Amino acid sequence: MPTPSLLQRLKERKLVQWALAYLAGAWVLFEVSDAVGGRLGWPDALYQGLLVILAAGFFITLVLAWYHGEKGRQRVSGPEWLMIAALLAVAGVALSLLPGGNSAREPGESELGQGVEDDRPGLAVLPCENLSPNPADSFLAAGLHGEIVARLQSISTLRTVGRASVLPYRGEPPTISSVANDLNVGFVGGCRVRKDPNREQIRVDFELMDSTGVQQWADQYDRDLTTGGLFDIQGEIAKRVAAEIGFNLTPLERDRVVQVLTENTDAYLLYLQGKESFLDERSRGWRAFDLQSVSLFDQALGHDPNFAVAHAYLSLSLTYQIVGEDRYERAKQEAERALELMPG
Repeated sequence: MPTPSLLQRLKERKLVQWALAYLAGAWVLFEVSDAVGGRLGWPDALYQGLLVILAAGFFITLVLAWYHGEKGRQRVSGPEWLMIAALLAVAGVALSLLPGGNSAREPGESELGQGVEDDRPGLAVLPCENLSPNPADSFLAAGLHGEIVARLQSISTLRTVGRASVLPYRGEPPTISSVANDLNVGFVGGCRVRKDPNREQIRVDFELMDSTGVQQWADQYDRDLTTGGLFDIQGEIAKRVAAEIGFNLTPLERDRVVQVLTENTDAYLLYLQGKESFLDERSRGWRAFDLQSVSLFDQALGHDPNFAVAHAYLSLSLTYQIVGEDRYERAKQEAERALELMPG
């Protein structure tokens, strides 16, 4: 009796049907996980791990189809077990080599490597409470919080916890001592923001507490709702915090904490709205991205084409979009423009 050809044996074992069925099921599984993960903000490492598992499963399916495609005619053999074990071992190694998940850190926020100690005094600034009567002004509190944190992070002698790490304490935070213990800091800042509904003015209350909740300093800032007023508040808070903790700023750090990013108030307010939209979209996963943040940054640059940080955030926002073939090229152009306007 002639030996069956390879093609005939593949047909008998229905190898192609098994492969197509598996690929269809894997595609459905990945699409469902992508949709759910986008809502829940799953880290990239989880998707990478799922891809490794699905890839290993494909080859395991082919092994099973070859040995068991003809129902009841093949028994489990040594070579089959060896191939399956080898594939599982390869998948295990690939999973172990995957990098850790990406947190929702804001661009520019870094974290220490494992095992690296940082003996600098630590500070966590809790999300600013919005006291403005108009809900539409809530972006001011969120935006100013991010800007204050960014300026404090430019002080090299101070370890300021990133914005993303304190967002879970938004609303009704636990006790100051528990926040300090959770984030391993010696100081905690709190702020309240209120925009006057009748005048273009803003009030920011800021207080600094030690790890036990004892107030070290507090002040109130009433300013016009202009770039001059807003940047003045941020700079004054950063300088005062450094002084209260016991630091003298270097000339470079002093320049950074009082830096005026734009002279155009409309551009800056649109930038704050765009930044909050961008961070909200990113926290909900890449499928949540739409054109809102891009539009807001575009509008900001319409008021001030030389607004470097707005160019930088527009570049970031474009890289997250899921529509538009030219978005990467434009993102590169925006990044280059940002660096041209603000080297380093």
